[in-house]
Amino acid sequence: MSDAQGAVVGTGVGATRHRLKLALVDLSSVFHPAWHVGLSKDQGFAHVATVARVRRAAGEATFTAIACDSASSFRKALSPAYKADRPAKSAALEAELKRVCATLAADGFMVARADGFEADDVIATFVAWARRYPDPPTVEILSSDKDLLALVGGPVRVRSVSSGMLFGVEEVRVKLGVPPAQVPDYLALVGDSSDGIEGVTGVGAKTAARLLTQFGSLDALLDRAGEVTPPGIGAAIVAARGNGTLALARQLIALRDDAPVDCRAVLAHRAGFG
Repeated sequence: MSDAQGAVVGTGVGATRHRLKLALVDLSSVFHPAWHVGLSKDQGFAHVATVARVRRAAGEATFTAIACDSASSFRKALSPAYKADRPAKSAALEAELKRVCATLAADGFMVARADGFEADDVIATFVAWARRYPDPPTVEILSSDKDLLALVGGPVRVRSVSSGMLFGVEEVRVKLGVPPAQVPDYLALVGDSSDGIEGVTGVGAKTAARLLTQFGSLDALLDRAGEVTPPGIGAAIVAARGNGTLALARQLIALRDDAPVDCRAVLAHRAGFG
């Protein structure tokens, strides 16, 4: 393999080009549901279930990177309310997650994290790296985070942890009412209460999708807020712009693709599992 480019299988007239596949696993999205299920089973359930799920995803890929959150996030510095309402992680959970990471590293997988960045930023950095190649590999992201749907397009897809559904451009449009390019604007408008991100008062999922379809982008919507109907929604958008709510939401939601991760290192790790 030369970097992330396609490899030719066979020789002569019958040769075919096999497109390589990079699997990117959002470890928290896989581990935390398993942990909560395991509370009613046994302590080792989360470890077994998480490792099995990662191995299954890796078995269908050429290379696999496991993206992890760091202990801190630059988003917390931007907003003290960011994820402030989430319950503190127990010592048992933290210990089990460390055990999962150790097992996956022993399996030969690249376990990637970057100080101050979240797993989603690590994934976005890998995606940006993969897309720089003239013939990029297919990329499949395993996660339950809606913000990662913004990365979908071209060779990149997102597979839902809960449903197993594979999201391409059309699937994102059906789910949210907007294409991947508009996902950050959509999320800024609706906010995310679980992350402590305030959206625009009165703007829900359907209204956000309608407005972005009509105006094309959040910037265009802000420029033409006087045209929004009903007028109360337009006034709420103007207020959110004036008090900084929208600007902060956009900063918190935007994925960073410059996390200090050596993406090329994934090429030195074992191709898949098994």
